[in-house]
Amino acid sequence: MSLFKRAINIIKSNINADKASGINFDDIDLSSFSQSEQSFYEQSSYEETSFKTEDVLSPDEKKEQEYYGNLELPVGASFEQIRKQYRLLLKKYHPDKFNNNENKRKLAEQVVSKLNNAYNYFENKYKT
Repeated sequence: MSLFKRAINIIKSNINADKASGINFDDIDLSSFSQSEQSFYEQSSYEETSFKTEDVLSPDEKKEQEYYGNLELPVGASFEQIRKQYRLLLKKYHPDKFNNNENKRKLAEQVVSKLNNAYNYFENKYKT
């Protein structure tokens, strides 16, 4: 999965976590992306997922759901799965891998920041 696809997945998970974000994918300017990234975006059809329990979820549960999305894991994954996925994604999207491209490096820094926040949350939650 490319860095671009990873960023789109994170954005989608954040939108699902908070529908009031007001982001409209049709308003995204594609001029700064490469041709292959543009074609991926145009071919992918994003459908808003409505969760029946969304109104029942507390803010903490919504945040946890967002963290699982950032780590690309199903809700309820064990801490061992979280640790393995965190390390895998951190190796894959570490900003040092993208020193030759400033835009991708900045995007990778944002991805790693979200990964670190999610992992720290779960580390504190499962701390014994």
